[in-house]
Amino acid sequence: MQQVRYKITLSVFCLIVCLTTWFTSYAGSEPVYTSVLRGDSIKVGGFITVKDSVFFDPVLKPGILRTNAVNNIVSLRINEYSGLVMPDSFKVNVKVRLIYTSKDNVVDSITEKVMTVDYFKSGKYKSKDIVYLNGAYSLTVKVLEVTASYASLASVLPFLELENKIRLDRDYVMNSVSGDEMNCTDNAIQQISKDISTINEYGELKIYWTPNRVVEQYDVEWTYLDKSAIDNGRYTVSGQLSPTLIFRNNATRIRTTADTCMIPLLYDGDGSLFYRVRGVQETPSGEIIATSWSSDFISAGGLGRHDFLGHERKLNWQATTTFAEESKRKSVVQYFDGSLRNRQTVTRDNTTDTTVVAETLYDKQGRPVIQVLPSPSLSKLIGYTPSFNVLDVNGSAYDKTIYDTLLSSVGNCDAGAPAMANTSGANKYYSPNNTLKDKAFHQFIPNANGYAFSETQYTQDNTGRINKQGGVGQEFQIGSQHETKYYYGNAEQTDIDALFG
Repeated sequence: MQQVRYKITLSVFCLIVCLTTWFTSYAGSEPVYTSVLRGDSIKVGGFITVKDSVFFDPVLKPGILRTNAVNNIVSLRINEYSGLVMPDSFKVNVKVRLIYTSKDNVVDSITEKVMTVDYFKSGKYKSKDIVYLNGAYSLTVKVLEVTASYASLASVLPFLELENKIRLDRDYVMNSVSGDEMNCTDNAIQQISKDISTINEYGELKIYWTPNRVVEQYDVEWTYLDKSAIDNGRYTVSGQLSPTLIFRNNATRIRTTADTCMIPLLYDGDGSLFYRVRGVQETPSGEIIATSWSSDFISAGGLGRHDFLGHERKLNWQATTTFAEESKRKSVVQYFDGSLRNRQTVTRDNTTDTTVVAETLYDKQGRPVIQVLPSPSLSKLIGYTPSFNVLDVNGSAYDKTIYDTLLSSVGNCDAGAPAMANTSGANKYYSPNNTLKDKAFHQFIPNANGYAFSETQYTQDNTGRINKQGGVGQEFQIGSQHETKYYYGNAEQTDIDALFG
């Protein structure tokens, strides 16, 4: 059996705050505008129109700084997923006129454009024909003629689609006012909402807001405050919660292009999670500008709050969350026993959205003896899992009496820890009992035969030195003659002159 190692490469998220007087900033791509004619609608006189809603809006248009690209895509295609039986062969010609509006509000047209698709059951065929244009802020595609060959037009039309699409890439003006911190009230997010349904499933609070057309990225900031400090008025001014005091120390901030954020609820004790958001833009020169924080609009719901009772209140634990770009993160929680020895380490696999559990078992002297391989669980919630790895099908605990009880002096020399049950934990994952064994890469997971762990044996002299060390898998356990053995001896005094002549 091969060992599986989990390597996580993380980078620290860097936050930059700049002061400015007046800046212009740049937003990302606009929504795609699309309209489609299908089936019988593709007929002489039929038409579809799409237009840039911002360009033709007298209120929004002054906010445009620069339109970097306007790409128009007109496509005639066969819908091969319709579920209907197509004729064995056909060919369709659709003659269209393209009527467009340029950036100078000049209306013009391309008188004729013939688009063709065909289908042949036993040969090559052309399923899509595309016409590209640039710079049309409004485009109307009008059907002038439709003809079919090798099959009747009525039998072919149900499979045809004529699509008109505009893709835009645009920069907007976002003004910033000088002060202690950059802000722009006009473009600020003023309300944040929360979804508590994610807490029971993921142990995370989902917050979201209405995206802003001008804003390119968002700063999301949150902090957790102890209930007693809030009740004593430590964060209030004139009887009102003060965002300045709330976020002054020990706040977490990430930057994202999404309009949602998942906040891990890994906090101890009764308290409240406060959160806020602001829009951020980066100029071509690399300077950062930002809107006002949503917490400046408390009456509108810009200061988010969620009361929380604490994570695993009866256990000792330590959580570490590391952030990378685009708000990517990895939370790792270690759970300790009463002697503060690490019992379980739990994290979430962001690919499968399930937790991964690694467990350490100790001998009667408190030394780590059994290291169980990390393995996925069925849970999405980070938390301590009792009896994750067990001795038998009855769920008996795999404790010190199993692997640290010396029945005879011979046993100390040869015997290793017994196998674990393959009905739970890591030994179920590395066994034929894995419910995913027939899917994807799980087909190649080796069978540990109950030995998805490594064992360490110490010398019987209270020095803490290692005597033997096994590996994962049945073939490398202690007593298999494939373990690692350690030998200790006294250093001998050597006559240097005699050694070198």
